[in-house]
Amino acid sequence: MGRGWAGLLLVALAGLGMLGLGHPAGAATPSDGATAPSSASASGASATAPSSPSSSASTSLQPPLSLLPLPSYNKPALPSGRLNFGALRDPSTPLSLTAVPTASADGTLTRVPLPADAQARAMLDALEDKTGLGPGDQFTYQVLEDRDPPKRLTVNELGEVDIPYLGRVNIYGKTPRQLALSLKVTLEKDLYFRATPIVLIDDIAQSRGAFYIYGQIHNPGQQSITPKSGTRISRAILNAGGLTDSADKSRVTILRKEIDDQEKTITLDLSDVLDQPNGPADIFLQAQDVVTIPVLPDAKRARVLIYGLVNSPGEQILPPPNADPLMVSRAILAAGGFAPFADRHKVRILRQKEGSTDRKEIYVDVLEILEKGRDDLDVPLQANDHIIVTQKVFNF
Repeated sequence: MGRGWAGLLLVALAGLGMLGLGHPAGAATPSDGATAPSSASASGASATAPSSPSSSASTSLQPPLSLLPLPSYNKPALPSGRLNFGALRDPSTPLSLTAVPTASADGTLTRVPLPADAQARAMLDALEDKTGLGPGDQFTYQVLEDRDPPKRLTVNELGEVDIPYLGRVNIYGKTPRQLALSLKVTLEKDLYFRATPIVLIDDIAQSRGAFYIYGQIHNPGQQSITPKSGTRISRAILNAGGLTDSADKSRVTILRKEIDDQEKTITLDLSDVLDQPNGPADIFLQAQDVVTIPVLPDAKRARVLIYGLVNSPGEQILPPPNADPLMVSRAILAAGGFAPFADRHKVRILRQKEGSTDRKEIYVDVLEILEKGRDDLDVPLQANDHIIVTQKVFNF
């Protein structure tokens, strides 16, 4: 059994010798032609002659002669386009990285610095948070993780804007900071591990949107809100040429669209407004407000109001009770017909409920009525109805 262990020991020593692990650098081996000393002489030499310090140090510090090669890894291919550049980071690592990989036009991998988490949050918190965005407003938009230059975007008349990668988004009434934080949540849900959207109002081309004023006014129609300072109801009346003699100043209404797409009606007495311009009752108008100035009761005749994408918006007088009613299709034709891009399939009627300030909505497919003779779809109009023609939504 002793011979068996000895044999295994010799095999192991032979293997170490083949790998070059049994000899220090520069030492002679049997394969080099040197004669191996006997065990007795070797032990004697070690007892009588101390080893040199230099040779001992070189022996203990010298690495093995045979080292295994390190494995090489291929770099992962970058995704095409810039959509997922913010997602190149490993989600298991901390967010506070200072650089992420990006690719140049020739495909070269480089590293571009990014703001740290605290710095990115500070940039979002510093965005303007007082002015709500509305139709006609222009602003610049940029996601820092994309490395793309800022894009100038314009809010359409419905309070919507086309955001890269997200499509059309309703941003009506949101401040730049509110919009940036909302977009950050949406972008990080599916597209980015971290997104830092920056929204800056363009002061040069900024517009506050437009409102509409109709009824007993000399020049009814659309007016633009004054940039920065805004437009009060008293200024809107002056811009429209003033009230007519039959205007009922005590029952002026403003139909306003809220952020959640709900509509509310504000009733004003213009006597207080005109007596004290710029006072508490002289409220600021908002984008898409519809101001209606009714007629005095003693001069009142039933009327309807039509506005939006028609060629001649404004009031229309209803026929006497004993005559045929005014139908919505004829009211559209009397207003000069549809303007370009009008949604002719979905004309909206706002009708006030009896004994209430609430309004109900009625939708009419006027195109079916006019082109296919579907008179059964036509709706007779009632006093104080609002007919609204909106823009057709295009799906690409």
